[in-house]
Amino acid sequence: MDEARFLRKKVKAGRIDAHPTENAIVVNYEVTAEILSDAGEPMVADAKRCTQTIRVNNLSSGTDVEGLAGKLMETCKLITPAKFPELVQILTFLLRRSRTSEFKALVKEQKMAPKTQGSLLDHARTAEVARLSEMDVYMEQLYEDLPTKIHGTALILQVAQNPDNLEELVENEAVMGALARVLREDGAKSRELGTNIIHIFFILSSFTNFHHILKQYKIGNLGLSTITHEIARYDEWQGALAKKLNKLGRKSAEAKVLLEKYGEQCFQQESLLYVATHLLLNLAEDTRVQIKMKNKGIVGHMIELLERDNVEFLVLIVSFLKKLSIFAENKNEMKQADIVQKLVRLVQSPHDALVGVSLGLLLNLSFDLEIRSRIIELDLAPRLAELVGNHELPQHYMLGILYHLSMEPSARPALFRQDLLEQLHDPDSPMELVALWVNLALDRECAEQMCADGGLAQLVTTALELDDALVMKVVHNLSSAVVGETKELFLEEIEKLMNHIMAGDEVSEDTTVEVLGVLGNIDVEDFDHRQLLEEYNLLEFINERLLPSAADDDVVIRLVMLVGTCLGDEESAELIARSGVVENLMGLLETPRRDDPEIALQILYVFYKLLFHRISRGVLLKHQSVIRELIEFMSHPNAEIKRICNSALDIVVEVDEGWADEIRARRFEVHNAVWIEAMSGGPAIGGMYGAGGDPYADHDAYSGHGAFDVYDAGDLGNYGLLDDDEGGNLDFDASQYRQSYAAGGTHPY
Repeated sequence: MDEARFLRKKVKAGRIDAHPTENAIVVNYEVTAEILSDAGEPMVADAKRCTQTIRVNNLSSGTDVEGLAGKLMETCKLITPAKFPELVQILTFLLRRSRTSEFKALVKEQKMAPKTQGSLLDHARTAEVARLSEMDVYMEQLYEDLPTKIHGTALILQVAQNPDNLEELVENEAVMGALARVLREDGAKSRELGTNIIHIFFILSSFTNFHHILKQYKIGNLGLSTITHEIARYDEWQGALAKKLNKLGRKSAEAKVLLEKYGEQCFQQESLLYVATHLLLNLAEDTRVQIKMKNKGIVGHMIELLERDNVEFLVLIVSFLKKLSIFAENKNEMKQADIVQKLVRLVQSPHDALVGVSLGLLLNLSFDLEIRSRIIELDLAPRLAELVGNHELPQHYMLGILYHLSMEPSARPALFRQDLLEQLHDPDSPMELVALWVNLALDRECAEQMCADGGLAQLVTTALELDDALVMKVVHNLSSAVVGETKELFLEEIEKLMNHIMAGDEVSEDTTVEVLGVLGNIDVEDFDHRQLLEEYNLLEFINERLLPSAADDDVVIRLVMLVGTCLGDEESAELIARSGVVENLMGLLETPRRDDPEIALQILYVFYKLLFHRISRGVLLKHQSVIRELIEFMSHPNAEIKRICNSALDIVVEVDEGWADEIRARRFEVHNAVWIEAMSGGPAIGGMYGAGGDPYADHDAYSGHGAFDVYDAGDLGNYGLLDDDEGGNLDFDASQYRQSYAAGGTHPY
């Protein structure tokens, strides 16, 4: 009973998604288990992200989607009422996707794949040779019956395919007006007629100096209307085809003929959609036109067309989406439509052209945190890492995406590749590659692999030989990530690192900053820091650069952190206390650098460590100004600065009663600042900081020194608070949720 009383488990519902391949809904949630103290305060917490998969079987065109959604919410308490509209949208998407999948399965079963051979622009063939001089004759055919109009537009298209004829063509207002009128009135009656006319306008749109003429005839609006109409027609085809195939039998001769006809229709429609989409893509060079397209739903239409299979057509669609994704409004609409899930299939395509443009779109989208999380959820990270070796693909796209993904800690282990690590030693390595490894080096699992088998020595040698600050930044991050035996490997590199530092002006200061950072992270147990300080006369080097205006802030903070690391044993502490470092640190606090919370925190940490050791404590207590600075900083708005000051002053009170009354009084003022201010009508606390807020509460500049116990979320699993598999899966039968319609009604999908 007592044990159970101190355990608490919380479940927080998250987002719901459509399963990438199955007819199922994926419910994300987070389980948090906490160990509570006697006072009921959390001591240790273990948070784990889990998923529950709800398979929706027998989903068909007769399913009552809203009724099914309501039942799913009753069955799974993780789906809150607020997510009902989203759940309906996901079920509708699954219904449409399953319908498309069913058609593809039928086509595959009959071995009658839709026609995809040849270019989508390969149409409107005619044996007659068109001439610009006969344009009036061709225009007259636009006023005849439908077959004649098709013939006339095919001849005008042939004329337009010669660039030399375009200027005279656009200047012929009668022809341009007639083409726009026929497209508006008869374009929906004949796909071939619409394709011919829009193809003519597409050719004109390839030249920006003709765009104003196309705007005059509202060609962009006609092209967008054509796309909207054809998408709706495609949905109708699917419904009609399913009914006929079920009636005829899937393996009948009639079904085979029907599927052949369906394949031809798809190819013809995609030819029309191709020229219409390309027309809009060219017109979208004008951002004002692009905004109008966005308001009329162009983003949603392009996302719907991603379900097609024609590679040439998909390359165009993805290219258009890539262009649109530059603007946040379009990117947000793509995110809402879960575009990443639709791109999974395209990234896995064997066609490099399609994969390449898909990577470009993903790069634009990956600047968004939620989209990066979605890429990781769909397990795309390993696939993207594999593509780096394919030199037919744009490497800067892939490296850019991988770099963005490496910003998320959960994705880092999946991005590790030995061949990419070897490229880090190339002096011409792209910056995105080095930046990727800077992030990966922060992951302990990746760091262990990078240091193994002489990897650390090679990285250090490369960074120093090239004097490359970014590669040394990789080493710096490695030194903060690894522990135990791997951390001890850095001891073998100290000589190289110290020789670099002592080279002075001969090396880059940026590289020196990172080298100092590495040395500051070598907190290996039983390492003789005193020998390091004496052998290289390091304290003289440090004191020279701690003088005001002697070094930049980046160098100063690394030097102070290095001093803090060297204070791990009594002998080193005594050496540092008598070296003049304390006086120089106090000098820094008399400059504007005292207002930098990072520098101030590191200096105060050094004082704390000096007070920690007996001999150095005696030296420091003689500097009354140091104790007064610790008292002054107790009212600093940074929580960690206040914490380190209190820890240091606890030692002072314990060993020197002379300071006890002043420290207790100051603590009372700080603790009761609000009450004192209310009573006195003025500021509660003297000094320069007052009782302000805590804008630096999350600052972590003290990390790496071991002054405080900070729980690492990655270590909480050791407490065994959560099972390996918190989530469960459900199977749900949708067949009992059929929607009935009145006679003569139409299906809403």
